[in-house]
This record gives sequence, structure tokens and C-alpha cells, in this order.
Amino acid sequence: MPERQQALSPVLLSVQYDKLPPSGLSGNSRLHWAQKAELAEEWRSFFGWKAKEGWGRKAQLKRATLRITWEAKDKRRRDMDNLLSATKPAIDGLVDAGVLQDDRADQVQLELRYVPGAERDSTTIEVFGKEAP
Repeated sequence: MPERQQALSPVLLSVQYDKLPPSGLSGNSRLHWAQKAELAEEWRSFFGWKAKEGWGRKAQLKRATLRITWEAKDKRRRDMDNLLSATKPAIDGLVDAGVLQDDRADQVQLELRYVPGAERDSTTIEVFGKEAP
């Protein structure tokens, strides 16, 4: 286990959207750039506002672990890389909200989970880290 990995407790913030990321945001999408930008803005602003609401005026995290959980009602197989790339605007929303200082690879670790056959579709991002004193 890398030395810089954070202990995964407690959860500092949890944001849930009752949708899976649209396939139009995946790296394989052939969607027109304007439609893709509209989808990205929806996800970025939803996660940004919800994170701002839950985070308040706390200091930004310099390092964090994000646990991203995608729950799907169906049992379709999905590619983890596409789910993650489609969720990028949501992570950018956490930076916009001031939760994360940056989403660079040396500052953010990811834990990814996919749950097929769930009760409902959802995307949840939980933030773990060490708050500044």
C-alpha cells in the first residue's frame, strides 16, 4: 500500500446523483461537442453545488481519496474506464466547490466500485482525507 494513501475514515463528504454518467461523456462518445459540453456542465454543476452545500467554508484538501460508486439497476457489463472518464466533470465540480485543491494524480487517489443489479441507478462520490487543523 503506498505510503501516502489516506486511511479511509471518516468520510468527509458524500455526494450522490440518482443517475449513472451519460455515455455521451465517455471517451468513446461520438456526440457533438456542444451536446457533450451541456452534459458535462450538468454533472459538474450538480456535484459542485452539492459539494459546496456539504463542505461549507472548510479548507481545501491537498490530498484526498475519492471512492466512486456506480450503482446500476440493470446487470449490463460496463467498462470501468468509460465510467470513470464520464465522471470526470463530477470530480471537476469538487474542485470548483473548493473541496479539493486540485485533481492531479499525485494529489487524488481513486477507489472505484461498480454494483450491477442495484435498486436504482446512482453515482456516489465519497471524499476521504485529512482536514487541515
